[in-house]
Amino acid sequence: MPTLSVCATPDAGFWQIGDGGVAELYEKIDQHGGNYTVPCSLVGMDPRTAWTLDEEDDFPVTGFCAEMLLQIVSNMGAEWDCIVHFLPTYVRTHSARALVLG
Repeated sequence: MPTLSVCATPDAGFWQIGDGGVAELYEKIDQHGGNYTVPCSLVGMDPRTAWTLDEEDDFPVTGFCAEMLLQIVSNMGAEWDCIVHFLPTYVRTHSARALVLG
């Protein structure tokens, strides 16, 4: 299955946990060594895969960009999936994409 890999930085209204949980998303990034990775099946207010009770503080990952990403991947076709790598700064996000794109 082809997978679209996206790098993002938390930003209120665009990428967050729940209702404005930018701090919570930054905590997750820190807890995961600077790269908190989430499959798109767990992104959005109505994710394809329900999170477990142990994960309820991690989700929902929401915001304008989250919903836009899900729509883009849906438009790409049923064979596509995606994954989001949350990084602590825009510079780290840009550098990570530059490494991937080579």
